[in-house]
Amino acid sequence: MPCYNTSGGYLQASIEAVIERAEQSRARGITPFLTVAGLAQNRGMILAPHFVMEIHLHLAAAYEHATWVEHFEWLEPAFNERLKIRDGKMLVPGRPGLGLSLHEQIAGWTLAQSEIGKRC
Repeated sequence: MPCYNTSGGYLQASIEAVIERAEQSRARGITPFLTVAGLAQNRGMILAPHFVMEIHLHLAAAYEHATWVEHFEWLEPAFNERLKIRDGKMLVPGRPGLGLSLHEQIAGWTLAQSEIGKRC
């Protein structure tokens, strides 16, 4: 599936460096989130992931303990749909996947594509 990695490099990084860093982070999946979630639970703390609400909303909703999701609209132009908020709560979309589709302008932002591994 298509992927990008913000920590893999910004505009100054070569595409090779970004791809290499994406390969390194791919193996980590959602493990860091689960680690932090477990630590928060053990300490009786509320989990509040920062930024990228489009991904964190689903992780927070699946977590059985209290969570908050930060509303941050910077990435909204990248998607055709908008996450809905009602009565102070962000609603998990009922559409497949993350419930969002990429806006056509994203194709213009793409410099290169690479496929890692095999699709099942």
